[in-house]
Amino acid sequence: MVTDRIRAYQSLRHTGKEFCGELLKVIPKDVFVSTAQELGLWKSNVLVADEGDTDILADRMIYDRRWDGRSCIEHFEA
Repeated sequence: MVTDRIRAYQSLRHTGKEFCGELLKVIPKDVFVSTAQELGLWKSNVLVADEGDTDILADRMIYDRRWDGRSCIEHFEA
């Protein structure tokens, strides 16, 4: 049985995934590659990561990395 809380969670989760996808679109390739290298996920010009690794990579780029003096969210807002 699907409750209202479960439906609300599913809706929020879906929206969150879509938003993260949009955020990742503003990240330049060089920032992506350097972050993946930093985490040991970039080998011979290929991303070598499983789903859990890509979640960590995305979080690092969205919340911790800055380029041109701004965070990912600040670039997205601009």
